[in-house]
Amino acid sequence: MTFAQAAEEHLDDVYGYLAWFTGDRFAAEDLSAETFERALRLWHRFDPERGSARTWLCQMARTVALDHFRSERRREVG
Repeated sequence: MTFAQAAEEHLDDVYGYLAWFTGDRFAAEDLSAETFERALRLWHRFDPERGSARTWLCQMARTVALDHFRSERRREVG
């Protein structure tokens, strides 16, 4: 599977996960874009023997969202 195939197949899954996770459709759009940018850079690390592309992308989306929340929290505190 190529990155383009994985992205096309799982775009809605990633967006849906992020919309649920954040509770904000607009944030989910931005975070989805960031997730796929990061995934493109790291696609060489994807190992289909360890799990599906969907799982890998959604885990990356979770990390991107958590990074976003941490950054927001630092801006509020700092």
